[in-house]
Amino acid sequence: TAQERSRSQFCEMSQLAAGFTKLNVDTRFSIFPGVETKGWYAPYVTAAVRMYSIIAGYPDGRFMPNNDIPYGQAVTILIRMLGYTDADVGMFWPRDYINKAADLKLNENLSAIGANDSVTRGQAALLIKNMLLADTKEGTKYIDGVFGTTSEYVLAATEKTSSATKSGKITVWDGSAITTLTTEVS
Repeated sequence: TAQERSRSQFCEMSQLAAGFTKLNVDTRFSIFPGVETKGWYAPYVTAAVRMYSIIAGYPDGRFMPNNDIPYGQAVTILIRMLGYTDADVGMFWPRDYINKAADLKLNENLSAIGANDSVTRGQAALLIKNMLLADTKEGTKYIDGVFGTTSEYVLAATEKTSSATKSGKITVWDGSAITTLTTEVS
């Protein structure tokens, strides 16, 4: 079975992939009940709220770091990372965020997934990859704004990371073009 990502794991994954490096926040006091101050995820959760404003807790004030992350929550985090706010997206959550995710093609190469469906590890990776390649609210590619425009990075996918890539092939994006290569079998 596919392994689901927890809210704390997705919080960490998305911040690291997006180049968010400022985690030097005060974690002596928990921002949410249930977020242990000495937990590995405490700096990520605290930074996501206090520094980056990309997550919120549940209406009852809890974060529930070990709960699976539903698709609606995952795309909300990523859309906020792209610079959009509730005012930009709409007031009907999660519907408006899911619609915006489709507009931004964050769901590209994902099969149908509902707002409350748990996101698997593979789906989380695809969502984050799609966010890196998406346009920000300002109209620039996210990856260029975070890492700068350069030809020194390569994103690659195999059949294990992308259902759109056939067995024996590698899809490579070098910052300007997507190329499909045949792998050598020895």
